[in-house]
Amino acid sequence: MNPAMELLRVAANGPSALDTFLQTHELTPQLATGVRELFVRFVETDQFDNAEFAASVLSTLWLKLGNFHEVVRNLLDFLQLRFKLAESAGEYAEVRTRTLDALRKAAELPDDEFAFRAAVLAADASFFGYLAGGQAFGLDATRVLADLVAATHRVKRATTSPWLPRFVSLLAGALQEFLSESLPAEQQVQADRSFRELAGGIPTLFPTISHFPDAPAKAAQVDALFKSFADKYIR
Repeated sequence: MNPAMELLRVAANGPSALDTFLQTHELTPQLATGVRELFVRFVETDQFDNAEFAASVLSTLWLKLGNFHEVVRNLLDFLQLRFKLAESAGEYAEVRTRTLDALRKAAELPDDEFAFRAAVLAADASFFGYLAGGQAFGLDATRVLADLVAATHRVKRATTSPWLPRFVSLLAGALQEFLSESLPAEQQVQADRSFRELAGGIPTLFPTISHFPDAPAKAAQVDALFKSFADKYIR
C-alpha cells in the first residue's frame, strides 16, 4: 500500500494509532508531501470528507516536523472544506470562529499570504452565515462589515494573492446586500463607519479586470459598484 494512504488509514483510528504508526515509520517531509498529494486528489474528485480528514492529519504531521508554515496552510485548507460543506448559520459561525483562531496563528508567519486568506475566509463565513439567518449567532450586518474591514486592511500586502479575486467578489456581493438594506439606527451608525473604511481601500482593487480577466462584463459591473460606493463614502 502507498505509505501515505496507509498512514491515513491508520490515522482514521485516532491520534494514538497514528503515534504508534509513526514509531515504526519515519515521518519525513516526503511522507507528508505524499499525504498532501492525496489531499489534492480527494479535492479534485469531490471526496470532500476524505480531503477534510487528510488536511487535519497534515496539520498534525507538519507540526511534528516543525514546519509551522505548512501547519497553517493545511489548517486553512481544512477550514475551507468546512466552509464548503457548511449549510446552516451555526456551521458558518463555527467556521468563522475557528478561522479567526487560524488567523492569529497565520499572523505569526513572516509572509502575509495565509493571514490574508484567513481574513477572507472568516469574512466569507461571516457573510454566508448572515445570509443563512446568523443573527442568533452574532452574525449581523455590522459583524460582517467589520470582518470585511479586517480583510481590507491586509489587501496592500496581498496584491499577488490568488485569493484576491475571491475577496473582490465577496466585497462586491456584501456591498450589494447591505447598501440595499435598511438597518436599525444603532447598526447603521456602525455600518457607515465600516463603509467609510472599506471605501478607503477601494482604490487598491482597481482595475477589477485584473482580477477577472476572463469575465469583462463582471469586471465592469464591479468597477461601477466600487466607483459609486467610493464616491459616496470617501471624504
